[in-house]
Formats: sequence, structure tokens, C-alpha cells
Amino acid sequence: YDHTGGVLSFAEKNPTAKIYMQRKAGGDYYNFKEGFEKYIGIGKRILELPQLQLLDGEMKIDEELFLFSGITGRKYFAKSNLVLKKKVNGEFQQDDFAHEQCLVVKQQGQHVLLSGCAHNGMINILERYEEIYDGAPDVVISGFHMMQKEEYTKEDIQNISEIAKELDIQPSSAAFHLKILEDAKLIKAENNTSFKGSQWYSYNDEPLILIKTRKLSNAQKQLPPRIINIKIGDFIDAKVSKSCGMATEITQIMGGNANDIFNEARHDAQIIWSSDSCFFEYAISNDYAIEDELDSITLSLELCSEARGYNDNFPSDITISINDIELCVYKSLGDYGNRYGAYTPNWWYVESTKYGSLVTVYINNNGVFLNEKLVNKHINIKTLKLMDGNKTKIKFEVKPNSENVGGLNLFGSKFGDYNQDITFTAKYVNK
Repeated sequence: YDHTGGVLSFAEKNPTAKIYMQRKAGGDYYNFKEGFEKYIGIGKRILELPQLQLLDGEMKIDEELFLFSGITGRKYFAKSNLVLKKKVNGEFQQDDFAHEQCLVVKQQGQHVLLSGCAHNGMINILERYEEIYDGAPDVVISGFHMMQKEEYTKEDIQNISEIAKELDIQPSSAAFHLKILEDAKLIKAENNTSFKGSQWYSYNDEPLILIKTRKLSNAQKQLPPRIINIKIGDFIDAKVSKSCGMATEITQIMGGNANDIFNEARHDAQIIWSSDSCFFEYAISNDYAIEDELDSITLSLELCSEARGYNDNFPSDITISINDIELCVYKSLGDYGNRYGAYTPNWWYVESTKYGSLVTVYINNNGVFLNEKLVNKHINIKTLKLMDGNKTKIKFEVKPNSENVGGLNLFGSKFGDYNQDITFTAKYVNK
């Protein structure tokens, strides 16, 4: 039970890294599987670490990382959990796994859900996620506690089948993972013409769980998301003030001359800035826009205001448009430079802008969402007419008549806090 066996060694190597743990994880936990009590809780020295931060529920670590617990559902609860107990006031009680937590990672418009042992059950974890985010994650990485050394009972198989059905796991997905097991010589496949598919066996010829695989029809296929990365220097049109400039991760390539904004070196830019009113417009092919298939699009980038030097309290109203249709206005609160960004090079000027905020615009049939908040019900995926013409135009603008005319900084993947360029993601209908 090496659930936290590496924590002390990690803390010794990296004494400044914060460690987040649910407060209840410090309790006394036991396993009664062998007929006697076996302690399986964490080492108590962990609770003495100075960088340990104990939580009582959810915590937003930053714009990309979010921890949650509070999983109370009990659908398809694994019977293997019944031997796991907690000791409270000298008495053993059934472990309710309130000490488990899950991490949500947000990047480039995607949500990745990371869980550990998932004793609460993946269905219950996903339901808790949906309570918080009003939707499903893009990727789940977790233990599932569905494997066991003993023979699977009919109840076990029924439980796994019901979970697969509720998760809507396609046969093709199952076949992909079974192929990995076959390559590792853990299982083998034999054709079975009675149901036009394959039956999988373990190599000792003991039947494994039967999975009937079949070829999906076109109607059952879902297109994978289309992700398009746009370099900040690849703009097709721009208007900047006299106080403007750009730099790569190696050197500054322009500054103070608005007429030089279209210089050839701009394609390598990793930070671009202009004070006052300005705009930058980009274009991508609209071959992603497949009729009756497109479900949503997401635009994600790092940006902030542009002041002289930097100023954490310097608002700027940045209008975001697609195909000349204004989606929303993002109010940048400042031009940030009080520390170096995670990817800002060390040579960069101490008195200058060093990082921004991650901004995400999501559009589906319900409207426009800015950083997950619905801000415009009048525009949706259909009103943008993304299939018209041969391109999609994307524009970031500080208008001269805005309430806050505070300029604009755009960050590439090698500058600021986020390892990404401007990212455009198209998702398709699940049929």
C-alpha cells in the first residue's frame, strides 16, 4: 500500500513545493481483507511537513489547477471497498473515502480529470465533476479498481458492464486497450463468426471477460477534436500605437515604430505589445467547419493590458471577434510584471511586462462563454456562419471609444505563464 510512500523523499528533494492533502487523509485507515487489521494509512511524519497544506474540500490552486472532493454518490460501489475501514474514537467504521480528492487540469480549452485509486467509483466521481463544471471532462486518467486476482463473479461482470454502458464506452475504445494487452502477451484473440467479432482469452486459455467487438458504422463514429495553434506573430492585419513592440524568446525584434509592425521577423514573436487602442487579426482555414458535425469551438490565449513598464492595476477592455462578429469583451485588470512568468526568459527586462492571464472563449449552441461564464446568448455556433467562405477570422481589439483603453499584450508559448500559442479547438457532435 504505497499510497504516499514517495512523499517524504519528494519533500526532501523539493522542500519548497506545496503538497495539498485533504485533512481527513491524516486519519487511521485499515484493511481487513486477510481477516486481521492491517494499517494502510499515511506515514504520520507527512503531517509535519512545513509545505503541507491541509484542505477541507475544494481548492482553486490557480487558473489551470482545481482540486475537489465531496464525492458522496454510491453507484456501482465496489464490494472490495467493504474490507477497508477507518478507526474513529477507538472503533472501526466503514471507510467513506471522504479523504480522496481529484485534480482538474485546464489547458488549451481542454479539461483533464486526474484521480487516484477512485474508491468512490468513477461514475460517482464524474457526477461530482459535472455538479461543478456542468459537463463532462475531455480526458480522465485514473485507477478504476475493476481488476482482481480472484475469478470474476456474475455480479462483478454485471457491475463492470453497467459502468461501461453508463460511460458510453465504444467497442472500438475497448478494442484499442485490448490490443495493448495482446501485444504484451497477456491475452489473445480468436475469431468468433457467431457474432461477427472477436473473443479474447488469457494465454493460459482461461476465458477472460467476453467483449464482443464489431466495426462501427459511419453513423456511430465521432470525429476527434481539431486543434489549431496560431502563432501570435502570424497576424494578417494589425493597427498599433507608437508605443509598441515585439520580441522572440531570444531578443527584441521591434520597438517604438508602428510602421514596422509587419516586419518578416514577426512570425517568430513570443510577445507582442501595443499601448492605447490597437488590434491584431488572424485567419485560419475553415476546413474544420463540417456541416451538421460541428458542436463547439474554443479560443484560448494568454494576454493582458499594456502600460508603461508594467502596472498591476491598469484595466483594458479587449473585444474578441470571429468573422467580424463581436463575441464578448474581456476586461484585463492589469499589465503584470511583479515576477517573471513561468516561460519568460531570464534576459527579459526587469521593468517590463512578464506574464498575462489565460482567457478562454467557448461557443456552442447555447451562446458564448467567457472563462466558463455565459456572457452572450444572442450569438451561437450557427450564427457565426463558420462554413461560409474559405477562412475564419479572429480579432483582438482595444477600441478607441472603450471605457478602458489600456492597450494589449499577447503571449506565445515561450513567454508568460502558459506554454501555448493562440489555440483554436473545434469539437464535433457525438452521434
